[in-house]
Amino acid sequence: VFGLHGNCEITCAESESLALLEDVMAVRSVGGGGGGGGGGAGSQEDVVYALAGELIEQTPPLFDLDGFEKVFPTMYSESRNTVVKQEAAKYNRLLALLHTQLPLFRKAVKGLVVFTEDLENVGKGLYMNVVPDGWSNVGFLSLKPLSVWYKDLNGRI
Repeated sequence: VFGLHGNCEITCAESESLALLEDVMAVRSVGGGGGGGGGGAGSQEDVVYALAGELIEQTPPLFDLDGFEKVFPTMYSESRNTVVKQEAAKYNRLLALLHTQLPLFRKAVKGLVVFTEDLENVGKGLYMNVVPDGWSNVGFLSLKPLSVWYKDLNGRI
């Protein structure tokens, strides 16, 4: 693209490069790695199945919102209590999604349930170490890779 401001050219080139790298990773994950080498990490299905199991173990339980109401009652003089309860409800939506999708994804890998588009996005995210769109839409804003994002989630909770 010609005639753009220097900063805009940098941004365009960077986004094109990232898109190209994502496509290369997607092709690599679909087509496998070719021959030889032996002793690798296993198939893509094995890798994402094991990773989903680890994430299930790391996922914290949902917040008890009734308990929050007792500890942080809604009062005019304590507006912070309202914010705490809103944040807990927001994280509960994310945690409920994780508690639902991760076990369902493992069942889909084993062939026990049908892969939906959401579950395919979870698998792609797990394999490529990116936060799936469904999770990032419900969760907090972050550009971190999935492994660091999950640690950050646990640190926030």
